[in-house]
Amino acid sequence: MPLITYIDTDAFAVAVERTRDPALSRRPVIVATHAADRGLVLCASYEARALGVRSGMTVTVARRRAEKVAILPSNAPEYDKASRRLLAYLHDRAPVVEMDKQDGFFLDLTGCERWMQRPAMDWMQRLGLAVKRDLGLPVSFGIAANKLVARIATRIAKPAGGFQVLPGNETVFLSQVSVSLLPGVGLATLGQLREFGIKRIGQILQLGEERLLQLYGQARGHALWEHANGICHEPVKATPLVKTVRFEHIFPEDTSRVTEIEAAAVLLAQRLAWKLRACGTRSYTATLELAYSDGHRASRRLKIFTLSDRDADLIDAMRHAAEHVYARRVRARSLELKAALQPNEDAQFDFFQEEQQKRTQRLYDAIDEVKARHGFSALTLSAGLGGRPAPRTGRRRQQQQQVFFEELL
Repeated sequence: MPLITYIDTDAFAVAVERTRDPALSRRPVIVATHAADRGLVLCASYEARALGVRSGMTVTVARRRAEKVAILPSNAPEYDKASRRLLAYLHDRAPVVEMDKQDGFFLDLTGCERWMQRPAMDWMQRLGLAVKRDLGLPVSFGIAANKLVARIATRIAKPAGGFQVLPGNETVFLSQVSVSLLPGVGLATLGQLREFGIKRIGQILQLGEERLLQLYGQARGHALWEHANGICHEPVKATPLVKTVRFEHIFPEDTSRVTEIEAAAVLLAQRLAWKLRACGTRSYTATLELAYSDGHRASRRLKIFTLSDRDADLIDAMRHAAEHVYARRVRARSLELKAALQPNEDAQFDFFQEEQQKRTQRLYDAIDEVKARHGFSALTLSAGLGGRPAPRTGRRRQQQQQVFFEELL
């Protein structure tokens, strides 16, 4: 019999902030896009929710409902780190772990009853306590025979609780659950169902499958009918632990000069390429994130179309990302580049450009040898290598650009 569990962090962003500042514990806390009145609430602690604060409302409204609430700006890099730590932690304790979202994970414990040496409910409670003790993150969990029911059971168990739905009891459990918890039921579908007086999943079964097929078509109507019956055949697919690297450049002074931002981005691309070659890996997924002086962050995924560890390929992608990530009339404070490392593969040379590619490879080997002896800043490629030609500038302008790059190094 399948044994699927879903583990979800309670108020994830707030929980991460509390691990960084224990003084926030038991206080109403919200994480917002920014602390200004026009900011939007991204996550609210359960203490703040008890006062009427909800995700999506403006900071102004949140302040009215909770006068003493602590308002924190979103810190996406820290949340990403916490998510990866939790994924690695679960990987060490469960045979199959699938990341569903940044703070939610499926565990497939099918056939592991003997290995767990205790009932699944007891084992998950111990795991939840261990996560709280070791990582400082409060979690809730649900146990069922499939992913759909396990996820819904977790929502019912929140906060800091657990709920198990025994096999065969899926329909009874779901009958009193709100239809808003079913996958695929958005605001439009929810409004249509409520026009028919349907608020609970059990009422969908009373409506009948034929009526659902008439309203939503064959595919969507049948899926909604199966979900209402607690039927889900989707397997738990293991999420691999992908190694990531990060490089950050903080400007000496907040700047709005596009040339400085692009120069810093190009330098970060060279750092990434050097790291990739040193690790014997390549990358085709990377993100450039810019932090503004007012706390706002913007990110842009690099368009790297093939696995690469070459400066020229990454520089082109970084230039394109830098052009789009800086889109506000506010000074920039820092740039951060993060990339997922992929196992290297044997290089496949183009038959018609084999000699040129070999010469390029020898160039990078020579560059890496110099950097290995004297450090990264000992030798960097021209910002124009592999990209568009640099604009003609006067002698004084060239000297200013050279000084700026020396400051970056």
